[in-house]
Amino acid sequence: MQTNIQPAQNSGVAKIRALLIAAGPGLNSDSRALSVAFRQPLHAPGDSVPDRSPAVALLIEHLKKLRSDIESTTVEGAAAVSARDLAARALLETAEALAKLADTYAAPDQRSSTILLAESVRLLKEAKATSAKAGKALGIPWPLQ
Repeated sequence: MQTNIQPAQNSGVAKIRALLIAAGPGLNSDSRALSVAFRQPLHAPGDSVPDRSPAVALLIEHLKKLRSDIESTTVEGAAAVSARDLAARALLETAEALAKLADTYAAPDQRSSTILLAESVRLLKEAKATSAKAGKALGIPWPLQ
Protein backbone atom coordinates (compact mmCIF):
# COMPACT_ATOMS: atom_id res chain seq x y z
CA MET A 1 0.00 0.00 0.00
CA GLN A 2 1.43 3.30 -1.05
CA THR A 3 1.16 6.28 1.26
CA ASN A 4 1.35 9.86 0.20
CA ILE A 5 3.40 11.91 2.67
CA GLN A 6 3.25 15.06 0.54
CA PRO A 7 0.03 16.41 2.18
CA ALA A 8 1.49 15.95 5.68
CA GLN A 9 4.72 17.61 4.61
CA ASN A 10 2.87 20.48 3.03
CA SER A 11 0.55 20.98 6.00
CA GLY A 12 3.49 21.13 8.42
CA VAL A 13 5.39 23.59 6.26
CA ALA A 14 2.19 25.58 5.72
CA LYS A 15 1.71 25.78 9.49
CA ILE A 16 5.29 27.03 9.95
CA ARG A 17 4.76 29.63 7.23
CA ALA A 18 1.53 30.72 8.90
CA LEU A 19 3.21 31.00 12.31
CA LEU A 20 6.02 33.13 10.90
CA ILE A 21 3.75 35.33 8.83
CA ALA A 22 1.35 35.85 11.74
CA ALA A 23 4.20 36.74 14.11
CA GLY A 24 5.92 39.00 11.60
CA PRO A 25 4.00 42.25 12.02
CA GLY A 26 4.17 42.23 15.82
CA LEU A 27 7.84 41.29 16.02
CA ASN A 28 8.79 43.71 13.26
CA SER A 29 6.87 46.50 14.98
CA ASP A 30 8.55 45.77 18.33
CA SER A 31 11.99 45.64 16.74
CA ARG A 32 11.43 48.87 14.81
CA ALA A 33 10.34 50.66 17.99
CA LEU A 34 13.40 49.32 19.76
CA SER A 35 15.60 50.44 16.87
CA VAL A 36 14.17 53.96 17.05
CA ALA A 37 14.79 54.05 20.79
CA PHE A 38 18.43 53.02 20.26
CA ARG A 39 18.96 55.88 17.84
CA GLN A 40 17.75 58.53 20.28
CA PRO A 41 20.63 60.82 21.21
CA LEU A 42 21.59 61.45 24.79
CA HIS A 43 20.11 64.67 26.14
CA ALA A 44 23.43 66.04 27.30
CA PRO A 45 27.06 64.98 27.09
CA GLY A 46 27.84 62.53 29.84
CA ASP A 47 24.24 61.39 30.32
CA SER A 48 23.88 57.73 31.11
CA VAL A 49 22.52 55.47 28.40
CA PRO A 50 18.95 54.37 29.16
CA ASP A 51 18.70 50.64 29.88
CA ARG A 52 16.81 49.08 27.02
CA SER A 53 17.51 45.49 28.10
CA PRO A 54 13.94 44.89 29.38
CA ALA A 55 12.53 45.69 25.93
CA VAL A 56 15.18 43.47 24.34
CA ALA A 57 14.30 40.68 26.78
CA LEU A 58 10.63 40.95 25.83
CA LEU A 59 11.52 40.58 22.15
CA ILE A 60 13.67 37.56 23.01
CA GLU A 61 10.74 35.95 24.83
CA HIS A 62 8.51 36.43 21.78
CA LEU A 63 11.18 34.80 19.59
CA LYS A 64 11.53 31.88 22.02
CA LYS A 65 7.78 31.29 21.99
CA LEU A 66 7.69 31.36 18.21
CA ARG A 67 10.67 29.00 18.04
CA SER A 68 8.97 26.61 20.44
CA ASP A 69 5.80 26.64 18.33
CA ILE A 70 7.81 25.93 15.19
CA GLU A 71 9.84 23.16 16.78
CA SER A 72 6.66 21.43 17.94
CA THR A 73 5.19 21.45 14.43
CA THR A 74 5.06 17.97 12.92
CA VAL A 75 6.53 17.73 9.45
CA GLU A 76 7.46 14.78 7.29
CA GLY A 77 10.13 14.51 4.68
CA ALA A 78 13.71 15.65 4.64
CA ALA A 79 12.99 18.99 2.97
CA ALA A 80 10.25 19.86 5.47
CA VAL A 81 12.40 18.83 8.44
CA SER A 82 15.25 20.94 7.09
CA ALA A 83 12.93 23.93 6.61
CA ARG A 84 11.59 23.60 10.16
CA ASP A 85 15.08 23.24 11.61
CA LEU A 86 16.41 26.23 9.67
CA ALA A 87 13.51 28.40 10.84
CA ALA A 88 14.04 27.34 14.45
CA ARG A 89 17.80 27.93 14.15
CA ALA A 90 17.27 31.39 12.67
CA LEU A 91 15.05 32.33 15.61
CA LEU A 92 17.54 30.88 18.12
CA GLU A 93 20.45 32.76 16.54
CA THR A 94 18.45 35.99 16.56
CA ALA A 95 17.55 35.52 20.23
CA GLU A 96 21.20 34.82 21.09
CA ALA A 97 22.31 37.98 19.26
CA LEU A 98 19.72 40.03 21.11
CA ALA A 99 20.81 38.50 24.42
CA LYS A 100 24.35 39.74 23.75
CA LEU A 101 22.88 43.16 23.03
CA ALA A 102 21.01 43.10 26.34
CA ASP A 103 24.23 42.05 28.10
CA THR A 104 25.90 45.27 26.98
CA TYR A 105 23.89 47.14 29.60
CA ALA A 106 25.35 45.05 32.42
CA ALA A 107 28.92 45.33 31.14
CA PRO A 108 31.31 46.75 33.74
CA ASP A 109 32.96 49.20 31.34
CA GLN A 110 32.72 50.68 27.87
CA ARG A 111 35.34 48.33 26.43
CA SER A 112 33.40 45.24 27.56
CA SER A 113 30.19 46.75 26.29
CA THR A 114 31.74 47.43 22.89
CA ILE A 115 33.04 43.86 22.65
CA LEU A 116 29.58 42.50 23.48
CA LEU A 117 27.99 44.83 20.95
CA ALA A 118 30.39 43.65 18.23
CA GLU A 119 29.57 40.04 19.11
CA SER A 120 25.87 40.83 18.91
CA VAL A 121 26.30 42.32 15.44
CA ARG A 122 28.31 39.28 14.31
CA LEU A 123 25.61 36.93 15.60
CA LEU A 124 22.89 38.99 13.92
CA LYS A 125 24.70 38.63 10.60
CA GLU A 126 24.77 34.86 11.06
CA ALA A 127 21.08 34.88 11.97
CA LYS A 128 20.29 36.91 8.86
CA ALA A 129 22.09 34.35 6.67
CA THR A 130 20.24 31.49 8.35
CA SER A 131 16.97 33.40 7.99
CA ALA A 132 17.51 33.73 4.25
CA LYS A 133 18.12 29.98 3.99
CA ALA A 134 15.01 29.27 6.08
CA GLY A 135 12.87 31.54 3.92
CA LYS A 136 14.12 29.82 0.80
CA ALA A 137 13.48 26.36 2.29
CA LEU A 138 9.95 27.45 3.28
CA GLY A 139 9.30 29.01 -0.10
CA ILE A 140 8.64 32.49 1.30
CA PRO A 141 10.68 35.60 1.94
CA TRP A 142 11.71 35.56 5.60
CA PRO A 143 8.92 37.59 7.20
CA LEU A 144 10.89 38.75 10.22
CA GLN A 145 13.23 41.55 9.20
